[in-house]
Amino acid sequence: WTMLNGDAIDASTVQTRGGRFSVYFDRSLPLKNKMGNFPSQLLAKLQVALNVTKVQMRDLDIAYEEFNPISGQSGTVSLSNTNLTVSNLHNNPKQGQPVVVSGTSSLMGSIPLRASFRFPLQQAKKGMFSATLQTGAFQGKVLNPITRPLGMLNIDEGSVKKLEVTMQGHEWGARGTVALQYNDLKLSMLEKNKEGKGMNDKNLLSFLANALVIRNSNPAKPGEAVQKKEASFDRDP
Repeated sequence: WTMLNGDAIDASTVQTRGGRFSVYFDRSLPLKNKMGNFPSQLLAKLQVALNVTKVQMRDLDIAYEEFNPISGQSGTVSLSNTNLTVSNLHNNPKQGQPVVVSGTSSLMGSIPLRASFRFPLQQAKKGMFSATLQTGAFQGKVLNPITRPLGMLNIDEGSVKKLEVTMQGHEWGARGTVALQYNDLKLSMLEKNKEGKGMNDKNLLSFLANALVIRNSNPAKPGEAVQKKEASFDRDP
């Protein structure tokens, strides 16, 4: 590791082990402008030259908790036993190489997760990125601690064989495709009860969703191709 006169940070390999990173977001509070804070944008703002060939982080626990004022509850996305590798960590847009973050983790303590992100520094001003994500098999109910408070949705039944996501985006949003292989899925739409304590099943909407909108399985029949969906996300400023 070398650092010369405070003007540059240069290293071949940096390794860390252990640690916990937590984020809390309260949606009942006034929104603050979050533009300009994507990883590539933060790197571009550094006042010293940065060039690290590889950063390896092992056994990291990550938690993102969000309060939903509509449900009156918080949901937490947890990533345990996370192993990350950051390749070509730099802040020189002329270098041409993207910063690549890849790794594995256990989502909600039991779902195998593998992901990769690419951040081209030449397009840091727009916060451009691309990503791929893949999970292993899991029971749908494992996601209820997230979907109930944040999505007002309960997963009653269903098993997931695999989830694959590819996306491209920038600081204003992202677009991509989602391929979810699952069997025997049944959902319940929720609403906050009249006493303001807990949530109740929206019986009619749940019936319509399961009967008319949601496929019970994907693929619907053995031998059929997995149905992919186009997805988009627009980010709050």
